[in-house]
Amino acid sequence: MAQQVQHCALVVSDVLLYRDSVAAGLGRSNHFGPVRVADACDVLSVVAGCEAEVVFLDMSRPASLALSRRIGACIDGAPIIGFGVASHDEALACAEAGISAFVGAEGTIEDLCQAALLALEGEAVISPRLAAMLVRRVAALSCAHALPSAALTRREQEIACLIDHGLSNKEIAGTLRISPATVKNHVHVILEKLNVTRRNAIGRSLEAAASMAVPVAALSSRT
Repeated sequence: MAQQVQHCALVVSDVLLYRDSVAAGLGRSNHFGPVRVADACDVLSVVAGCEAEVVFLDMSRPASLALSRRIGACIDGAPIIGFGVASHDEALACAEAGISAFVGAEGTIEDLCQAALLALEGEAVISPRLAAMLVRRVAALSCAHALPSAALTRREQEIACLIDHGLSNKEIAGTLRISPATVKNHVHVILEKLNVTRRNAIGRSLEAAASMAVPVAALSSRT
């Protein structure tokens, strides 16, 4: 019988109970070994010495997103699996930070193992709601890059694109992780800059701006 392949893993958390419990559970799964542990203070030195194939990072701590970026710069493409993610907004932030997969606060060791094994194969499992949020976020970023930047700031362009996709102020706030009041202020400024009075007119203004950008670029290339 062929021996099951085990992957060297690192569990990172400042909470000793979480760290040791997750490490013990992963070790019992027979998919991971050896399983090393580290906290935020010593994780970079541990990463440098253990050649981890996958990192499990406790996302319940305030500085976890910043820490994930530091770890990512040191592990040469190995996936980072976030655990203890409390909401879809937090999961979206994890994705933007480069975390390969994430498991909610109600997740089990089995969920962690499945997420990690899929990530090691270049795949990920996400909920339909989170997938929709990621698509909207990508659409907003794409639109912000494509539109002329003279009239609207980059943030205003993102919000204008999300409005054009039919999102409410509350949904935009969740997607961009800002407050509804901030979204409302941005919408007011966008309406003024585009010289329109209704939200449903924003999309037409964006289309007109985009169509004007092509001839301008063509004229510039001829001079």
